[in-house]
Amino acid sequence: MNGIVNNRYTNPVILFSGDISLCSGAKKATEVFEQKGYEVRRISGISSVALFANKLFLSLENVRIVSAHGRKVNVRYYVEANKETIILPSDADDAQNICKGLSDLNVRIVAGCNLGCNDEKIVEIRSITNKITNDKDDIDENKGDIDKDKLNKDDIDKMVLLCSRDDTNNNILNSIEGKTLLYVYNENADSKIYAGGICDSDIIRGKTPMTKEEIRALSIRKLSLSQDAVVYDIGAGTGSISLEAALSSPDIKVFAIEKNEEAISLLSQNKEKFHVSNMEIVKGIAPDILNDLATPTHVFIGGSSGNMRDILKLVYDKNKNARVVINTVTAESFAEVMDLLKDYPYLEPDIIQVSVTRFRKAGRYHLADALNPVYIITLCTDQDILSKR
Repeated sequence: MNGIVNNRYTNPVILFSGDISLCSGAKKATEVFEQKGYEVRRISGISSVALFANKLFLSLENVRIVSAHGRKVNVRYYVEANKETIILPSDADDAQNICKGLSDLNVRIVAGCNLGCNDEKIVEIRSITNKITNDKDDIDENKGDIDKDKLNKDDIDKMVLLCSRDDTNNNILNSIEGKTLLYVYNENADSKIYAGGICDSDIIRGKTPMTKEEIRALSIRKLSLSQDAVVYDIGAGTGSISLEAALSSPDIKVFAIEKNEEAISLLSQNKEKFHVSNMEIVKGIAPDILNDLATPTHVFIGGSSGNMRDILKLVYDKNKNARVVINTVTAESFAEVMDLLKDYPYLEPDIIQVSVTRFRKAGRYHLADALNPVYIITLCTDQDILSKR
């Protein structure tokens, strides 16, 4: 872009396809031209979302719009949380993969392909009613379905109603082509709300150590995750912290870092069970494996393999404002962390020790079953000290 812009163009024009207000190169182009001294005027066309909503007679104030164009998004999270969702995939292949990822849900999926073009078509990928039809009179009239009375002949000719809920096969998915949007209707959305907190019994554990749910609750609170956080879970184990973080918002990106083969397998199983596409499993030993990962905003350290000093150095080299929460059980590990803090005078540690006692039933009685006490150390920058450095 910088190579194109120069002063010999008095009235340059750039044409972008699609909506220039949504995942468009228009944003960067505007910055570049303004830096070169041009006055930029942006002229919006009709967006594909508006075209799609018009075809399906949707009221957009009731629809959640999710852009998965060129980025990884936990689409399933939005679908489960909203009755009506319009998704912008990267391309037709991405749209097909999104449909496959929703195959176990009782949802209706409609694809809009090449909207506004001569080869435009509307494809029903999944139907809640389990009906296979290509007859206008058979289109279901339930809320969330296309209103048959509003469809004209041209719309019907472009519509391909192909499949039932239990028959999302490759032939149907292959009908998705070109620039595509997806509309998903989930009549059960209100019954699926993640309020925070996974029970230990819900997590596939095996023999791998796991941060218990009472400690997880406090650790996640101490992390204070932001909406667009990038989280490292170092020594992820079963992934209990990673799962909690990933489920708290679909816009959070979680890297579950683990070296143990058995734990890697459990991480994969739990990722699949909880459908957390915003959680990425990274096999290796920190800090070396962290070099190529996105810059963290939040870091949880449940196991350091003896590399605590090097891990903290790399984290703070990447982001001096990263918020770090460390769990330790032994006095030696706690002493090591406290000693390392001498190298970071601008960090303000928040330290608590938590003792949890559960009670298990034994005949007519309930006996105390204490968990190991855990130190939870939260490291965050003291901005007053940092500003003087």
